[in-house]
Amino acid sequence: MKNRITGFIILAFCLSLMSACHRGSQPVYYAKVGFYFEKGRHLTTNYQRGIRVNVNTPVRYLEMGKTHLNIQLVTTGEVVTIQNVPKYSRRSMREVFGLMFSPEQVDMSQIPNNLLADIKSGRIRQGMTRDDVLLSMGYPPGHKTPDLGLNTWIYWQSKVNTLEVHFDESGRVDWIQD
Repeated sequence: MKNRITGFIILAFCLSLMSACHRGSQPVYYAKVGFYFEKGRHLTTNYQRGIRVNVNTPVRYLEMGKTHLNIQLVTTGEVVTIQNVPKYSRRSMREVFGLMFSPEQVDMSQIPNNLLADIKSGRIRQGMTRDDVLLSMGYPPGHKTPDLGLNTWIYWQSKVNTLEVHFDESGRVDWIQD
């Protein structure tokens, strides 16, 4: 009986070790942009509500389908499904993955400290560049902002409320309309 219990303990230990090794073998990527998720899901319509994932947050790539991507937040272990809605994103799931994640961290060393705090908290302010806004808010949905060269980007705060970001000729935020 004692040998069976010892064998069972060893087997359980080996299985948990194998499971930990498997989880650790998934590739680690870093968020290239900030985004939010609710109830374990981020829609590519990019609603600005829920739990925030900051730029450079490490994630494990788990699995990609035609319209979804599963990642795991390294710090918490939480699994998040990125759900692509092609009608609104105007992108394939592979394109979405490439825009949101990278095997290397984003170099933010040239961004002034006062802007870093806004980027990390998902805020935008007058004077930010288009790149600063992307780092802070992620990509606006393609059906409302089909070209990032436009002077107005439209984000969804919820299913009915939008946020308009207006850029001046130099590509800096001029004004923001809730």
